[in-house]
Amino acid sequence: MNNKIVCIFGKKGTGKTTYIKNNILNFSEYKRILIIDILDEYTILKINKIYEINKFIKNYDFSIRIIPENEEEYNFICEYIFNTENITVVFEEAAFYPVNEYILKLVRFGRHKKINQIYITQRPYDINRNITAMADEFIIFNTTEPRDLDFFKKILPPIAVEKIKTLPKYHYLKYSPSIGYKINKL
Repeated sequence: MNNKIVCIFGKKGTGKTTYIKNNILNFSEYKRILIIDILDEYTILKINKIYEINKFIKNYDFSIRIIPENEEEYNFICEYIFNTENITVVFEEAAFYPVNEYILKLVRFGRHKKINQIYITQRPYDINRNITAMADEFIIFNTTEPRDLDFFKKILPPIAVEKIKTLPKYHYLKYSPSIGYKINKL
């Protein structure tokens, strides 16, 4: 993955976090990965103090996670990410986070700094439309919510939307406007 925005959607327990755990090292040719992990679900090195981010970002290779304690820390992290380069950032439970000026800058200009972005949430309408509009790729796990299916009807062929409704656990539809869609299994 190079300078991409990826959105991952699906009902709880369908495999979204497992997808990241199984594939995260393939997402960045630079092996520089930061996960904003509010649910403390990942086992990679956890940063406990916000200022510790500096010592890792300076390294070439790292996989770290951070749990922002409040909106101020979250804003600091977003600003810091925007001011770095060659990094893959995973926003786990993206609907939880406010869309600040740095998220909007990341979405619009992150490609110039080789910043890959992965936004994970259960429902597509839960995250800012700027993110989904600029997404290069969608990873979609099972969902049957009518409003979510309406969202997918706007971007996917009708047969693909039907497949989303019946995907078994740990199966997903991978869609890219330039390539089309494919069903995969974790």
